[in-house]
Amino acid sequence: MERSTQQEEQGSRPDVIHQELAIALGASRFDPAHINPDFLRYNEVVSPDWIIDPPVIAEPGFSLVDYINGVSLSAGNDDLRISQVAPALGMDEIVAPTVAQRYLEMAPWPVEYQYVRIDLRGVIPVGDIGIDPRFSPMNSLSQLARFGEIPPNVQVRVAYGFPDKAVTMYISEASDGGAVTELRFSGQIYRHIDRDMSAEEQGEFIKSIVGNWTGELDLFDELASQFFSGYVQKEGGNDN
Repeated sequence: MERSTQQEEQGSRPDVIHQELAIALGASRFDPAHINPDFLRYNEVVSPDWIIDPPVIAEPGFSLVDYINGVSLSAGNDDLRISQVAPALGMDEIVAPTVAQRYLEMAPWPVEYQYVRIDLRGVIPVGDIGIDPRFSPMNSLSQLARFGEIPPNVQVRVAYGFPDKAVTMYISEASDGGAVTELRFSGQIYRHIDRDMSAEEQGEFIKSIVGNWTGELDLFDELASQFFSGYVQKEGGNDN
C-alpha cells in the first residue's frame, strides 16, 4: 500500500479525530444532589453562559445535567462523570478537564475517592486507502466465530498494565459496504487511588492526573496509531 509506506517512511502518525473525552471519579458516599444547574453555575464549575440541554435529571441517587455544547455531568452514589462529546473535538475546544478541576476546588465536602479514570473515544478515517471489508484483519477474526452463514461484528479489546495505570482500548471498524471507512477506538485510562492518602492528598493526586490530560490523550493516539499502522500493513499484505 503506497499510502502506508509513505507514512512509515515519514515516521508520521495518522490523525485521530477525537469525539469524546471524559473524566470519571469513583468515590464512596458521594451525594449526587449537588450536581444541579444552580450549584454548577453559581460556583462557576461551568461557565454561567452555558445553555442547558433539557431535561435535567435530579432523582434520589442520580443526577444528570447536559449542556448544548456537548458537556455533560452525571453522578450516582459512588461516581461522578464529566464528559464532552462532539463529531470532532479540537484541542482548543476541550473543556471537560477544566470543569473537573473546578469541581474539585468547589466540592461541598470531602469524600473518599477510589479511582480516577479518563475515557476517550475517536476514529481514524481509512476510506481513502480503499480497504475491502472482506480482506480486513478483523474480517479474518470474524471467520473464526461464524455461526453458520452469520458472521459476527468484531470488536478487539486490548489491555495494557503500565506500572502506574491500567489502559484498556476497544477497536472496531465501520464500512459502507464497499470499503472500510474508519477505525473506531474507545479507551479507558484507569488509576487506583490509595485509601491511605488523606482527603487533601487524594484531591491533589486527582488534579495532577486531570491536569495532564493532554499526555493521556497522546498515549491514546499513540496506541490507536500503532494499531492503525499494523492494520493497513496487514491489509496491504492481503493484496499481494
